[in-house]
Amino acid sequence: TGLLSATPSYLSPEATYLPADLLDERSDQWSLNIVLWWLLSGRLPFAHASSLSLCHLICTAAPPDLATLSPGLPSAVYATIARALSKDRQDRFACIADYLRSLQGLPLLESQPALPDPVRPPAPG
Repeated sequence: TGLLSATPSYLSPEATYLPADLLDERSDQWSLNIVLWWLLSGRLPFAHASSLSLCHLICTAAPPDLATLSPGLPSAVYATIARALSKDRQDRFACIADYLRSLQGLPLLESQPALPDPVRPPAPG
């Protein structure tokens, strides 16, 4: 249909203005990288109450320094994440496989505090 349905916090810059049928796996790479950023830092790199303002931030603002938010990771982790968050999709990894290969074997969550167990609704009955 060419329509995009997504959570704005995870949209790539190009997903804010291109039709969905013109997006490629580099846009998915951006979104996956936002999840990794959240896992490492406990927050999203871009946040705003207004979806329109959030899209503007995604397209124009630099993310906070991840090394400050989550210190102690190998420099290759920071470099991979920075590349996958490039505003220009041409500067990201050519494919998801290349992105994942760049992270392979790197310690990512070992030095991070344990995440709390998810809150689950009580069982019926």
